[in-house]
Amino acid sequence: MFENIIGHGKLVEQLKLEVEDNLLPSTLLFYGEAYSGKLTTALELARVLTCQEKSGQWNCQCQACNLQRVLLHPETLLLGSRSFLEEISASGEVLRRNDKPFARYLFIRSVRKLTRRFDPLLWEGQETKLKKIFPQLESLEGELETFYPGKELPEDKVWHKTLQEIISKAEEIASFVGSENIPINQIRRVSYWTHNTSPGRNKVVILEGAEKMLEGSRNALLKTLEEPAPGCYFILIATNKGAVIPTILSRSRSYFFPERTVQETQEVLTKIFREDPGDYHGLKEYFLAWNTAPVQQLRGLAKRFLTSALGKGDGGRSLEEIMPENTDKKYAALFLLELASLLQELISCDNPELKDLSLPLLETWYNKIKETQTRIELYNLNPSLGLENLFYSLRGWA
Repeated sequence: MFENIIGHGKLVEQLKLEVEDNLLPSTLLFYGEAYSGKLTTALELARVLTCQEKSGQWNCQCQACNLQRVLLHPETLLLGSRSFLEEISASGEVLRRNDKPFARYLFIRSVRKLTRRFDPLLWEGQETKLKKIFPQLESLEGELETFYPGKELPEDKVWHKTLQEIISKAEEIASFVGSENIPINQIRRVSYWTHNTSPGRNKVVILEGAEKMLEGSRNALLKTLEEPAPGCYFILIATNKGAVIPTILSRSRSYFFPERTVQETQEVLTKIFREDPGDYHGLKEYFLAWNTAPVQQLRGLAKRFLTSALGKGDGGRSLEEIMPENTDKKYAALFLLELASLLQELISCDNPELKDLSLPLLETWYNKIKETQTRIELYNLNPSLGLENLFYSLRGWA
């Protein structure tokens, strides 16, 4: 049970005990920094809860576990948005280098984390909105079966081509996931689905971006959580617990996912992605390497942004001299993630440039960065305006 989770030993033990003693709450909130394993743990918990043998062992051969390993279990739903393409591209590269079962599962699961957002149940009554991508979804699912563990692959050039076609189709499909907000219609469909429960069979709803939902969706979810159906579990995932409304928090049990230790991060890179851990400072840098925004470029921009706000070094620079023109929402989100990470590093290593600044002030800066990130992602604040406000706010407090 939970054998595939690297790190978070105490948290995993807590979940094991709660499952075994039938003490697991109907609503769980997994929160913590990006790349800390929240979704992986949620998916593993869903498998454990639906295991027909009740053992929850990773190698269990019951039908439910076989379906969960390839993310096709009909009684587990995935909602919300995330960065899909970085993981799909990285997992595809692992599969190119090693076609063993672990790599096949890794790639299949990375793709299904995207395609399961288009479960017909979630879009019932709104099928016309997805008319354009239905052919790609159907074709992609057919191609994905090529890589099922136990199947013999065709010759290399054939399956390499199929692999690339899947990644290309995933890029197009990902653009249809849309807003960070989970539509109210999907929340209502989930509520109806959970209350039509098969006796003795658990259902699991995994909802990412719990802190990013708009008021209508939040209220619909709250109503569902107030009257949970027997045998139904909601696993909410958030990076910022403070942005989840109190009424939802009061109906959830919170589980904190701290950033993995250096050793645990190296283990993930080595065991899961078969990478030399010395090539990357962490999982964030590894996944950003598969993004259109180069990691070193983001790190350099974050340093210039922070030193200018501090009035240090080239502190005379204006924001226009630091940030590229036409900064879009995705680039701004990646930049803010890097900026928050850099500030945490500077605080933890007792950087001499920050010695004259109080810890409460630095924490205020960190919270301001997170607030800007939320306003851009959730409330569609213009990214350039959001970064400008942040820049001059930090400069004013320095």
